[in-house]
Amino acid sequence: DVEGRRVDRATSLANHLMHLRTANPGGEAGEVVGERVGSLRDVRVDASDGDRLPEGAFEQNLQVGDAADFESATSERLTRADNASLSTGDIDFTFCLWVNAESFPTFATPLSKDDGVTQREYGFYIDTASNQLNFYVSSNGVATVEVGTTVLSTATWYFIVGWHDSVNNLIGIAVNAGTVETLAHTTGVFDGTADFYIGGKADNALFWDGLIDQVGFWKRVLTSAERTQLYNNGNGLSYAAIQFLSLGMATSSRQIRRGLGHRYI
Repeated sequence: DVEGRRVDRATSLANHLMHLRTANPGGEAGEVVGERVGSLRDVRVDASDGDRLPEGAFEQNLQVGDAADFESATSERLTRADNASLSTGDIDFTFCLWVNAESFPTFATPLSKDDGVTQREYGFYIDTASNQLNFYVSSNGVATVEVGTTVLSTATWYFIVGWHDSVNNLIGIAVNAGTVETLAHTTGVFDGTADFYIGGKADNALFWDGLIDQVGFWKRVLTSAERTQLYNNGNGLSYAAIQFLSLGMATSSRQIRRGLGHRYI
């Protein structure tokens, strides 16, 4: 309870399973550190793991702090093995992330849990023919349904959100907290065993070429107001800022910046 305002932790924006800030805060070169939230540990790449981003893969002063620079030509990606926290099924869930493409390789995929064969679950991809962003799910691990939205351009930051609504039986997508596109979907989402990927797919294909920052995951559907909060007039919100806002200690991006001492680019 902050200044008489009670915060519902179960529905707070801060109560999410993952918030990956793709930053390298003075540690080992190429180390990607996220926030530990709930039962899911950081999406992190070990030194012995071939999926490690190389030295120099971090761009300074981008959307919210630093961002990871994924090069499709060298198959750069971040992965985590399948686990209960990252798996879905016929439940509510939402993913969000900031992306900035350097180019659009064939069906570039910034985030997925999809082996491309029989363990397909969810993901985002860019349609090669149109550069349209799509969010997709599979109900049986093989066939997918998708909903599309904005045509993206290179060298531009976009805040993308995709979700599955198990109550209203639909999937949805929105870019920059703008127009929502939805598709009726009544058969749920397959709970697969594919690894979780940022920057590609589990069949080591369709790699992203460009920047990714501030990946978030909730096992609920975010409201329109929450999507707008996270977009923050194009400035984005760090995990610390989300915590600060969820405590009721700020009502504007200026108050967030002043309270946390963050600089938003």
